[in-house]
Amino acid sequence: MSLANSLLGLFQVAKRPGVVEWLQREISIPRKMAPKAPGLVNLDTRPFARWILECWNPANGINLCAVSGAAQFFKTTTLVLGMAYRMRWEPVPMIVVGPSANWCKREISERRLHPLINENPALASEKPVDLDQFRFMHMAMKGGDIVLAGANSDTELAGGTFGIAIVEEAAKITHTSGEESPESHPILLTFERTNEYGPSAFKWLSSTPNSPDHLFWQHVERGDFTHPALMCPHCREWFNMELTDDQKSGYRSLVWSKDARNADGVWDKQKVIETAHYICPKNGCVIKDEHRGAMLKGMEEDRKNPAAAKNERSFRVNFMHDPRLRFGDIASTFLDMTGDLFGMQNFLNSKMATTWQEFEANIKEENVSALKNGSYRRGVIPHRPAYVQVMADPGERQTHWEVQAVMKDGSLWVIDWGTVLHWTDMLRPDWVAARSYPLANSSEKLHPVIGLIDSGDWTHEVYKFCRASRQTGITWFPTKGSNSQHGTWAETTPPEDDRLKLYTYVDHTAKNDLYLSRIAMRGSPGLHFPADADAELIGGHAGQQLIKTSTGRHWKKIPWDHYGDCTKLGVVGSWVMHSLLSELRAG
Repeated sequence: MSLANSLLGLFQVAKRPGVVEWLQREISIPRKMAPKAPGLVNLDTRPFARWILECWNPANGINLCAVSGAAQFFKTTTLVLGMAYRMRWEPVPMIVVGPSANWCKREISERRLHPLINENPALASEKPVDLDQFRFMHMAMKGGDIVLAGANSDTELAGGTFGIAIVEEAAKITHTSGEESPESHPILLTFERTNEYGPSAFKWLSSTPNSPDHLFWQHVERGDFTHPALMCPHCREWFNMELTDDQKSGYRSLVWSKDARNADGVWDKQKVIETAHYICPKNGCVIKDEHRGAMLKGMEEDRKNPAAAKNERSFRVNFMHDPRLRFGDIASTFLDMTGDLFGMQNFLNSKMATTWQEFEANIKEENVSALKNGSYRRGVIPHRPAYVQVMADPGERQTHWEVQAVMKDGSLWVIDWGTVLHWTDMLRPDWVAARSYPLANSSEKLHPVIGLIDSGDWTHEVYKFCRASRQTGITWFPTKGSNSQHGTWAETTPPEDDRLKLYTYVDHTAKNDLYLSRIAMRGSPGLHFPADADAELIGGHAGQQLIKTSTGRHWKKIPWDHYGDCTKLGVVGSWVMHSLLSELRAG
């Protein structure tokens, strides 16, 4: 080898491997960390951990990862393995926050992080030369300090700069605020410590969930909300493995022998364990324990929120994906934990990794798909309407729009939909010209005469857009939803422009009209989708839930309902136009 090549080799930077590739090659899990399964990292039966761990690789461009997992199910281990990767590859200072300092010391440092570092040469080489600086709550690693703190430590959360901010058991961290403690939520305070790292910062949340209103669960639902999808070994259809008991359809996912009851009517646990099996939700195939291993190894990602920001990932993994369990074990756990309301809530939180909610309406994809009308296809107006309208829901990264034909009976027929990068793109002549649609069985083409756009988040910019639209052929009007529980809509004038009309509406009433009346009950006036309505339009209307709380009923906020919000504005538009047309007829 030449001297030049030798010198060049000294300065070559090692290529950063993938997270899983490196872990499975270099890292062993110590016995103290996993007494029943020590040894080299092996994720063959836990592919979901592969997806989560790769979020730690800076090359993948992920800035936030939120993981909702079952209790005692590889969640904290995944976190520590991710930290190990960043200690070795592109290290930065890290802060780890848990419910308390003692919890962090016991569960993160003593049981996992210290044993993992000490017993793996690739990590031990990153320890400080002065081992007095390698403490349980503060490790001065060569690539950057690792600091652990309890969520109740204002001093720790308010100071220091970190490239990675980690919050473990996030749902257990509560926020108390008032005149004496006006600070932000501890999770937000932790995340603020990464501000100086800008777009290279990485934030992590993991927990078993509790309340649907907790900041942790809001992050989970705001991300891409990935669930494992398994393939039925018989019909080859993909599905999410859940515990389902649909009394309306008669489908139950986990079943066991009816003869497993004792004479007193109580389930015989041993017989339940011996006879339990799973029923494929697609075609009713019988899935047994011998099928589980191959199904788990072959699982794939099912991203429930395709509208999520590309740099925000989230995962929900319930205990049914634990390769150590049989269907009988799952059934036995279910029977043990669900004896009463509180048991069911605990089971949903700690085992199914979801939140407890009592709801009066649950809009599923099948409810929305039933709106498809075989009499027309996208881009064609099937019957002569009273008028055509276009609705828009502005977003930070893109704006969703939807064109609807409104019939004389008030029914809405969705004609077209799509997105633009910014709502001002809808002022372009080419975009306006493209909103012309043929009327079936005629040579006519119709176009929207009115547009409604939400002005809640970018009020002044939207007002400016609406004023500019007067010259385009589609006159846009701003709208704003109200949190009131009663009423419908009102016309007001914004103080910025006395020539501009602002339509305010009661969001709860509009959602009742859309999701309860038109979708769930298929009531009149109806809502129709074309026969070729795609998954994005269907998914944008699914997942809505009417929740019962101590203060009344409210529609749960979900992050991917942009097309649903467009259709909701269409309902509001039909209210407004019906009133105006009635006034004209009366005059």
